[in-house]
Amino acid sequence: GKTVGVVSSMNNRETVAKAVEELEKKSGCEITTKEYSGMGQLIKALMSGEVDAVLYNAALDDTIKEAIDYYENAVKIIDNVEIKTKIEEKPVAEEPTQENITPDPVPSGNEEQESQSVTEPVTYNDDLSNTGYVYDPSRDPKSPGGGGYIGGDNTVDNTSKGPITGRSFNILISGIDAYGSLAGRSRSDVNILVSVNPVTKQIVLTNTPRDYYVPIPGITPGNWRDKLTHAGIYGVWSSAAAVENIYNVNIDYYVRVNFTSFVTILNAIGEITVHSDYEFSAGGYHFVQGDNVIKTGSQGLAFARERYNVPGGDHQRGRDQMALIEAMLNKCMSPAILPNFIDIVNSVSNCVQTNMTMDEITSMVRMQLNDGASWNIRRQWVSGSGATRECYSMIGWDLSVVLPDQSSINSCRNVINSVLN
Repeated sequence: GKTVGVVSSMNNRETVAKAVEELEKKSGCEITTKEYSGMGQLIKALMSGEVDAVLYNAALDDTIKEAIDYYENAVKIIDNVEIKTKIEEKPVAEEPTQENITPDPVPSGNEEQESQSVTEPVTYNDDLSNTGYVYDPSRDPKSPGGGGYIGGDNTVDNTSKGPITGRSFNILISGIDAYGSLAGRSRSDVNILVSVNPVTKQIVLTNTPRDYYVPIPGITPGNWRDKLTHAGIYGVWSSAAAVENIYNVNIDYYVRVNFTSFVTILNAIGEITVHSDYEFSAGGYHFVQGDNVIKTGSQGLAFARERYNVPGGDHQRGRDQMALIEAMLNKCMSPAILPNFIDIVNSVSNCVQTNMTMDEITSMVRMQLNDGASWNIRRQWVSGSGATRECYSMIGWDLSVVLPDQSSINSCRNVINSVLN
């Protein structure tokens, strides 16, 4: 006799239907649902008593708490249900069209409210549109929450491009702000693009702030934008699509990790030396300005996560994360580690999700063993200004965002292209 609010358009219609079906089996009663067009509408309906309960992806909890600080104490979780989806092939990138950039809104059953909430937001003089690659997740209703573990995800077939050691490629490092399993969708707080040219031995790491206010191709309709971190809620390829759109590049691979993954990987690699721009303390560890010896995964994680005790906050955290990645790359390419690198990969394979195959990883290791070449690794980042804006994932509330600086994006694009070409 109760009504449950849902947002099928944002939480994957098929998955929501399966969840309702599972809950009906568990409870032994039929569930009446009411459709809303956005999460903001949904939560307002719950708080006002318009519906008795709401059903949504748990990954959206933190987004709701950004808007309503008392939310956790105001609601009770009645039940949880896990729905698994199959990894599907990534759709081919295509040129933007009106059809795939501005999808029709899904009817909510409450057209008057919907027409108010899906109106175009205010536009700004920070246009990010381009004529480059556009990935349309709406063509992929089962797009993966994270992907397959090493060697297990064939969402993109890169073999037709030729041997990995003879071509340039891009990898998205997607870092999830959680411990434990990588299963399920979650916000991506780390979005680092790694552009690699094995022929010229160049790598450039490009960091994009988690709060960058950008379109998510195939997700945000019209002029709507959202935080980059929210793209991870819709799947790892949605994060890739957003980053592709910013830098006008094609992303061939992703590596998806969380806190547990990072600790495991760093422990497997062993001691590294990382340079810190500032002196600070975090997680029970103290880091000096200059070189720091990182002996454990927990120490490295404390360095990578800190944003409150360093100037620049999240921007500096991104730079520190890139410094750690560079230190880890240098360690992995050293004679002390390289001969046993495949054993290390196997030992961490269950806590890393990627579409890079073991054959491709092995080829890169074999190339490095044979030529022992040194690599030129560069770091860069885009900038922006802090503001509050309405985000597509939480229509109706203003959230803190970073408005992109187009000149810094253009500068980073040029460096990426110089490495890839």
